[in-house]
Amino acid sequence: CIQCPLREMPSKDPDYHQVLSMLDDLYERGNRMVIFEGGEPMLWRDGEYTIHDIVDAANQLFFSTAMTTNGTMPLDVRVDTMWVSVDGLRETHNTLREGDIFHPIIHNIKQSSHPKIFAHITINTINASEVISLIKFISDYVKGVTIQFYYPYNDKDELFLSIKERAGLLEEIIQLKRSGYP
Repeated sequence: CIQCPLREMPSKDPDYHQVLSMLDDLYERGNRMVIFEGGEPMLWRDGEYTIHDIVDAANQLFFSTAMTTNGTMPLDVRVDTMWVSVDGLRETHNTLREGDIFHPIIHNIKQSSHPKIFAHITINTINASEVISLIKFISDYVKGVTIQFYYPYNDKDELFLSIKERAGLLEEIIQLKRSGYP
């Protein structure tokens, strides 16, 4: 997505045994929760191993597992909590994600039997004007909505909302929450 720095930071995915070692290290350091994210975790693969194998291993170690995904693949990973990035209504989301993926994502959310799917919205200057409409739309299909504000990477300040704009939008979102939206 255009608001994410990972697209500009190419890296090689760790192999299965490296990931298991990382999970062990996290546990040894006292972590009891792990969240898979960054790029698209559902695409991770090492030969016959998939993200499902990694999540199964993590579920053996951690009290809680979670994932943030773009939602373009079936939402069938056995994490405790799943966040699906939905950054606008159809046209805006597709612009920010650089692909015609809004409808497949909504379809995958509707088709999933996962009990804790949340929509996650990264708010920026492109989508701020429709965040309230998006929350109203998506709340019928998810357990709840989480938000974060875009923060600049590599001086990409054109997506950064001013503090005043953030405060106004947060007040509107709080009012939605008070009126019963998740």
